[in-house]
Formats: sequence, structure tokens, C-alpha cells
Amino acid sequence: MLIISGMQNNMLGVQDTAFAAPIIDATGLSAEEVYEELQHRVLG
Repeated sequence: MLIISGMQNNMLGVQDTAFAAPIIDATGLSAEEVYEELQHRVLG
């Protein structure tokens, strides 16, 4: 699982990746909201 905060931008516009994992975009979310989303994705 990868959690990003918006600071990691796809500056080159590359769409293909070698990293196949769920991504949570934490931009604008509180720590609690990120935690809840992580729990939802991990525990179902």
C-alpha cells in the first residue's frame, strides 16, 4: 500500500508503473481520515 500526500507529482506524465499496489491519496485528509481509509482497505 502506498500513501501519497500530493507532494509526489507525476511531473513527466508517465502512466506505466512497475509498482502494482493500492494507492491512497492523502491530499487534504487528516491523519485520522488516512488511518480510517487504510483500515477500510486492509480490513475490508
